[in-house]
Amino acid sequence: MSLAPEYIPWEATLARIQGKSGPTMIIGGPDCGKTTFTRQLLNRLVESGEQAALIDADVGQSEIGPPGCVGLALVDAPVAAVGDLAPHALAFVGGSTPQYHLLEHAAAVRRLADLAEGRRVVV
Repeated sequence: MSLAPEYIPWEATLARIQGKSGPTMIIGGPDCGKTTFTRQLLNRLVESGEQAALIDADVGQSEIGPPGCVGLALVDAPVAAVGDLAPHALAFVGGSTPQYHLLEHAAAVRRLADLAEGRRVVV
């Protein structure tokens, strides 16, 4: 059975985000699909001709770079897995639990966003 695009999970949300400008932050609880949604969004953006950048702000379970770091990856082509992206820049936060390093964590995300070179930023 083939599903119409409007019934594909997250399709409406992906379409709304793609139609907007500015950064997008993906938040949610553990194991709710944030990484899968992020991959789908990044692929959608680059397939439509946008240059994208991913800031991985999950310092406990980082996909880009080692734990304790916020990572920036530049995305120019569709990706099979977010973890396959190479870090363009890293910012050490000081631990793997952001609640104990709030200022450092927020500053790291901001610094890396500034390095995104005018790309569409997804956090």
